[in-house]
Amino acid sequence: MRAEPHTPTTSSVPLLVPSAGFLATVALMQSEPIGDPVPFVWILVASIASLAAILRRWTVLALLIGVISGATVVIASTDEDTRRVRALIDRGLVKSDEPVELMGWVKGVPNLFPGGFGFELATDGITTPRMCAPASGKVAFRVRSNRVTPGISSGDRIRVACFPRREEMFRNPGGFSYVGFMDAEGIDAMCSLKSELLVETTYRNVGGIPRLLGEFRNEVGRRFVSNLGPLHGGIVVAVTLGNKDFLDGRAADLFRRGGTFHLLIISGLHMTFLAGLILLLITFLTGSRWAHFFIVTPVIWTYVEIVGWDRPVVRACLMFTLILFGRCLNRRPDPLNLILATAMISLAMHPPDIFSPSFQLTFLSVVAITSIGIPLIDRIREIGQWTPDSSKPFPPAAGILRSFAETVYWNPRAWELRSRGNNWKGSLVKHPFVDLTRHPVLMRMIARVFEGIAVTLALQIALLPLQIALFHRVTPAGPLLNLVIAPVIAVQALASVFSISIAVLAPELGNLFSQIAVLVGDIGIWISGKLLDSGFDDLRMPVYKGLTASVYFIHLAFIIAVVHAFRVWNPFSRSPAQRIPVSVIVAALTATSLLMIFTPLSSPRPDGKLRIDFLDVGQGDSTFIVFPNGETMLVDAGGMPTFADKDSTEEFVPDSMRIGEAVVSEFLWDAGYSKIDHILATHSHADHIQGIREVISNFSVGMIYLGEMKSDSQEYGNLVKTAEQRGVRMERAFVGDSMQIAGVRVEVLNPPRGVREISANEGSLVVRITYGKRRILLTGDIESSGEAFVASQRDIRADVVKVAHHGSRTSSSEEFVKRVDASYAVIPVGRRSRFGHPHREVVDRWRRSGAKVMTTGNGGTITVITDGRDLSVSSFID
Repeated sequence: MRAEPHTPTTSSVPLLVPSAGFLATVALMQSEPIGDPVPFVWILVASIASLAAILRRWTVLALLIGVISGATVVIASTDEDTRRVRALIDRGLVKSDEPVELMGWVKGVPNLFPGGFGFELATDGITTPRMCAPASGKVAFRVRSNRVTPGISSGDRIRVACFPRREEMFRNPGGFSYVGFMDAEGIDAMCSLKSELLVETTYRNVGGIPRLLGEFRNEVGRRFVSNLGPLHGGIVVAVTLGNKDFLDGRAADLFRRGGTFHLLIISGLHMTFLAGLILLLITFLTGSRWAHFFIVTPVIWTYVEIVGWDRPVVRACLMFTLILFGRCLNRRPDPLNLILATAMISLAMHPPDIFSPSFQLTFLSVVAITSIGIPLIDRIREIGQWTPDSSKPFPPAAGILRSFAETVYWNPRAWELRSRGNNWKGSLVKHPFVDLTRHPVLMRMIARVFEGIAVTLALQIALLPLQIALFHRVTPAGPLLNLVIAPVIAVQALASVFSISIAVLAPELGNLFSQIAVLVGDIGIWISGKLLDSGFDDLRMPVYKGLTASVYFIHLAFIIAVVHAFRVWNPFSRSPAQRIPVSVIVAALTATSLLMIFTPLSSPRPDGKLRIDFLDVGQGDSTFIVFPNGETMLVDAGGMPTFADKDSTEEFVPDSMRIGEAVVSEFLWDAGYSKIDHILATHSHADHIQGIREVISNFSVGMIYLGEMKSDSQEYGNLVKTAEQRGVRMERAFVGDSMQIAGVRVEVLNPPRGVREISANEGSLVVRITYGKRRILLTGDIESSGEAFVASQRDIRADVVKVAHHGSRTSSSEEFVKRVDASYAVIPVGRRSRFGHPHREVVDRWRRSGAKVMTTGNGGTITVITDGRDLSVSSFID
């Protein structure tokens, strides 16, 4: 008799209740400060213990055990060491980015990247101009070096002259927290060194297995890049060794757009492939499960040591270790129980991980695959292969799903063989959409494709809230591309490993495998590019906030309902309890998915006020304007002048952060916007217009207005190319042009028409925004002659002025400052401008005129709000 599906209970999933208490307690104690945690925990424990005594329920006691365990883990992991580097910086005893000397031990083998290497230092001492004291903690370094191998390695004791930095890079609402990231990774500060000469080795460790394994990893990575070239070598290094620093930015962007970037990060998929391959090979030698355990386990944990102890890798290895141990005990653990056990062990090692995107994505992915994708495939296979017997005498009640299942899985030959042993004769009537039984190979291929799509779809739907909230991305091509790219990467990785392994004995054969790896990689990239360019590109979207964010939790509630439904759903049962209307739940999931994707409720409601946000984009410029009717305008979008462009013809372009994507777009998504009505590109310098390309790619854009653009400017050429690809119209703007938006007048004051031989800065688009009695002047990067031209036109007084050229002394002439007569002078500039901006004399000049000077570098986003009469100016950082 076939066992009926069952719902998860404390007997089938014994960790369900204690893990709920454990996870809830860890999450609660890791979220916001709750004062002294010990009294809080004892109050919580006493409350649950009282409830257990009253109800006399073992379930409540199990919950109590989970709560106590979670609280113990969090309290034990709390580090109150006042000598930690981060504590010294947070308390002001050491200033962020001031010169210090750190002493300590190199932790792990330095990790290579193009043009240098990175390493972590377990510090034990610090020297500053004011103090010399013990200091614990972990500091991450990136060192520029042309050497093939670093001059230091694991276990070395060193002294480093450096500038440890522990601060936010860009401070805008909704922006990524670099300090939070460092704390989550256990890193106290980060340092960049221009030369290895700043590192002095005081003790050299000459042995140790970790050192040998780390050096082996670096050598293998170097050979991959040497044999396959920067593009494919970087992909293989990421997939096999977990080092993403060699990834080419163009390839990484393609994988992100296609929803296959996770294939480049060592995770459960890679560990399962590796462990499964080793297990398959060992099975030919012995059938002993204990032998499997004691052979495979050391191998996969050695691999963890080689690729670095990243927590996602450790979690995947831990889960596979538990599976192997269960096999030794002849037990097949419930997948949900296995997931919960791994989650609790992982959090016991590092409780802050509970809010880590990697942790959440990992475990939600496993839940989606094991509790939705695989059960769905099993049920459909059962329906398609149904034949009458004592346990299932009646056909499945599955409607149109039955026809689909019979199309993919019905096997008349199996029925014919089985019916020969019956003492009765009969025939079965099947209703497939298409009769594929005459083509068994094609039928099996279709079944495998369906199963792959079903699993990836289940994964995408389950992860949708996190994908939107964390990455603002949905990839329609993801399910199909994952089926194609996963085997491509597997073949490429295996061919690459063979190429460097065989090359020692047979160089020509090794070269052949290298060519195969490159060819396979080219095919995968070509397929991805063609599919994405055919209209299946990724969708970018904002997030819901406040009450509207409940749609995410409703969606997750439906996911839980689907998990429950698939555990109890039995289409062969006549019991109503086991014939849950799965279609209703799927329809509800579809509705919430569409609501999240198209975000009709995300944009803020118009409030009748003019709002201007001067964003912190470092050494650049970006201003976002919301008009009283909700219409939007973006003036420039920042950029990094030294950053190699992703359309560059250079052989290697690093996968680095882009201001338009990571700062400006993140700000707009956090605010709930999916459309920008107007974009003003003031001039062709990268720190103003480079980020506009990402904005055009990520948002629906109405029109782009251009200031002076040099035809030979690479940034301008790239902007035009992207705008044409996205179908966005572009138009030049000159003095005299203006527009009216909801009672707000936007006037162009520069550049003049028909003037040639004008510099990019002097040709900057200058606009004055007038709403009622209030005026805001945006000056681009005009310099003294441009200021003179603007001042010669008319009354240019303004309540708020965006200071030209980041406070450079080439702008803000005495006469211009007097004519503007601003109450507030906003300077968009980085906290530590390499150009020395803003210059002291410029700041003093504006202050002497009576203006309050505010900089984005110090205050973060500076916000101006007016209803045409009252005016308020505030900064993100008080």
